[in-house]
Amino acid sequence: MPITNDTSKPCLVETRQGLSVLYENRFLYSKYNPAASIERLVETLELKNNTLVLCFSPILGYGLEKLAEKIPAGCFMLAIEADASLLELYHKNFFPQENESLAGKIGFLGPNRLHEIYTLLTKKNQITDNGVPLPHPGTFKYCVRVDFSAAPALRQAEYQGIQQHAELAVANFWKNRLTLIKMGRLYHRNILRNLALLPYSSEIPVKKIESPLLVLGAGPSADKTIEEMSLLSEDLRKNIFILAVDAVVPALMARRVKPDLVLALECQQAIQQAYTSATDAELFLVADLTSRPSILHYDTAHRFMYGEKSPGKNCTGGTTAFFSTEFAGSRFLERLQQQGFIQQKLPPMGSVGIVAMEMALLLRKNQNVPVYVSGLDFSYLMERSHCKESFQVKNTFLKANRVKPAGSYHSLGNPTTTKQAGKSGMVYSDQILSYYRQIFCDRFQGVTAAYDVGQKGFDLALERRDFSQVITEISGMKKVSAKEGNSIKNIAGNNQKLAKKIWEFYSKEEVVLQELREGLSTGNICQERILEILEEADYLYLHFPDGYKPSLDISFLKRVRSEIDFFLKDIALGKKLLEE
Repeated sequence: MPITNDTSKPCLVETRQGLSVLYENRFLYSKYNPAASIERLVETLELKNNTLVLCFSPILGYGLEKLAEKIPAGCFMLAIEADASLLELYHKNFFPQENESLAGKIGFLGPNRLHEIYTLLTKKNQITDNGVPLPHPGTFKYCVRVDFSAAPALRQAEYQGIQQHAELAVANFWKNRLTLIKMGRLYHRNILRNLALLPYSSEIPVKKIESPLLVLGAGPSADKTIEEMSLLSEDLRKNIFILAVDAVVPALMARRVKPDLVLALECQQAIQQAYTSATDAELFLVADLTSRPSILHYDTAHRFMYGEKSPGKNCTGGTTAFFSTEFAGSRFLERLQQQGFIQQKLPPMGSVGIVAMEMALLLRKNQNVPVYVSGLDFSYLMERSHCKESFQVKNTFLKANRVKPAGSYHSLGNPTTTKQAGKSGMVYSDQILSYYRQIFCDRFQGVTAAYDVGQKGFDLALERRDFSQVITEISGMKKVSAKEGNSIKNIAGNNQKLAKKIWEFYSKEEVVLQELREGLSTGNICQERILEILEEADYLYLHFPDGYKPSLDISFLKRVRSEIDFFLKDIALGKKLLEE
């Protein structure tokens, strides 16, 4: 029948076989048999176990009960509506239809929370708009979209974005699980040790840097930039704030260029080689809480042998400021933030170069302060992977032999390595580096006053600039006074109040772990208490292959019992550092 009334707002329309919805001169269901087409679609669906089903715009609920009857184990139906104009119809027609066949199997998210969908699917204990809890992260291995009406066609780009974020959340969970299985225990052990250094740490100078920032990665393109920096006068050098990743420190020290800030992200022992030429440089380190403790503490500096023991000094004799990346949806990290131990949090980005760029944008006083990038190549040359003086390149010479002579980069044997076009010729990259480059481009494309001054590697989707011209421009700027220069960094102090709070945190954690150890050894502990402790102290098992949620399985608890002693030692070490 012809419709002549105003249809800018959705309205119900009676048809021969049920209600339909008319919206923006379009029927969102058939005007003859509204339920038939969606029910036929549901019948054809073949779903695997542990599938997240995105039920887009199921306004009147047609087909939901039929879908709930056929979904296999571990599946969950998430109804999503992006159009606020349709919400009234949900309250009148959708929610009242929920019955036992749908109980616990379907949650609802409206337009106000759809921007949170990635977080909702990657964090524990999340609740949907209709009060249904979302399953534990890791429940889903697949993600399927089903359009339950024609409404998604009216907002194609928005629904496509929701689908992509949901699929990314499911995929990234399992990618992150692989990282946690390998590195999770080390991350948490490093955190427990580094907590003791917080009372002696500096603050990150957020939004305080007025000078142009130079972000230096350790890629081959950093060589020319470092050389040009080394030729500057001391006065001109003060007009540029150098933010360097840890791996480029040897190259800077070789040219006698002292960075204003070094970003420390690596948690493994190998990174200590980056600091061997900087033990007296007094560098200001900004470090992730998961970073290698021995570079943040005096025990790897040669001054330790001479008896100087100051927890406020890192291995270069300088001070340290801390931030944290949310590498997992961990209750332990949430507790640290609630206690106030985490002041600055950054999203997990995998690459120290990407974090360095994120940090630079965090430090600059306003969007007009320029940020120049070099050495973030996300690729390597045939002859070397990093800048010339980096420890990675030096190691290739030390390990050279007839099979792998110096000048041939061994990663070219990686099956994912491909030869691709770079800024100035062909470069080599693999799946991981290409993935990081894509993250960089997606995140920083269009950022105001951000420029790429590197001459090698991949294009970074930033405006290209010649660094020689940049130096000429900077030379005409007002000189930075000594007073202004000193204000950039904060001198570390001894925060006794924070030290006491961390000591109490250690002590409580120690008591709880000892209770769990004794209970698991003797059997004198109830299951409810075990789960309660495991939920709070998830660092005990997040690195297990099956450790994305606590379990009372005997093999799981045996593994937890063996981990307790390791973490008790780390807590004891942290308390010892606080005593100093």
